[in-house]
Amino acid sequence: MIYYFTNFLIGTCLGSHANLVFDRLSHENFNILFGRSYCDYCLHPLSIIDEIPILSYVCLRGKCRFCKKAISKKMIITELIGGLSFFSFNFSDLTTILVVIWLFYLYVIALFDYSFQEFPTYLLSIPTLSASFFLWYSKPTLSALDWINLIVILLVFISGILRAKLGSGDLLIYLLLCCFYKPEAANTIILIACLLALMHFLLQKSIKISLAFIPYIFAGTVLYHLFFNLN
Repeated sequence: MIYYFTNFLIGTCLGSHANLVFDRLSHENFNILFGRSYCDYCLHPLSIIDEIPILSYVCLRGKCRFCKKAISKKMIITELIGGLSFFSFNFSDLTTILVVIWLFYLYVIALFDYSFQEFPTYLLSIPTLSASFFLWYSKPTLSALDWINLIVILLVFISGILRAKLGSGDLLIYLLLCCFYKPEAANTIILIACLLALMHFLLQKSIKISLAFIPYIFAGTVLYHLFFNLN
């Protein structure tokens, strides 16, 4: 229990930082490592006790300590999602750390895609390096079935891109999924993502809506880790 609780806390910190990275990059502020956090309204720098994921929001009753303006509920939601997304990971394992790096950036990309239905492609740089090191370290082998799975879904993605139904970013994300999970597992994640998107589409009851797909890929990846215990 303590193991999962500790991982949940780590996940909330990752979720909080993912939201910070998204917020700053979306405003073309590239100081995402060393810059102090501040209130979006009064711009007052926040202290450590104001930055504890979830707990600070609850203790402050969702308001800034200094100007008393309401803090966006997106903060606590992204922290909760982060905690739930990473609580099952074994952070002492090197290959798991590489997957965590990938999943963190996938979370940031999902936030961009959800808000703007596009994302800066430079966000794929570190996941690509992580995937390269993961492949070098784990040295996976692909069976004939893996190659068939890969080629079939690649053709589906390319067809979707040509018909303007999918973005090229979705294809790049899929290729990274194949690096970390092999094509068969990556296809399962895409299937879960499609089912989640379909459920959302049916609940919206509108044929004119355009859904960002990467948030569903992120959700599918998290669910895959939870149910198949890949950590």
